[in-house]
Amino acid sequence: MTPTPSYRELDGTQIVATVRRLEQRIGERFPAAGLRGDAAQLVAAAEAALTRAPALRRPLLALRSRRRARPRNGSTCRAAGHTSLRSGS
Repeated sequence: MTPTPSYRELDGTQIVATVRRLEQRIGERFPAAGLRGDAAQLVAAAEAALTRAPALRRPLLALRSRRRARPRNGSTCRAAGHTSLRSGS
């Protein structure tokens, strides 16, 4: 049994296949127009995005490992002009 397609996710291979078909159809219908060159650039962009997608899905561990220093005892950042919630400050 085939899984039900999810319309909340994009399939990169299907996008590239659709763009390739579009390029071919444009070339057949408008052979003298420069549209095919534009469609070819769109194919190249879709293929490049498909190639880069796995790297973009990975988390940026360098950003996750640096924890932002949070003030303790309910105080806030004084550099930004905020006041402290601690008594006596």
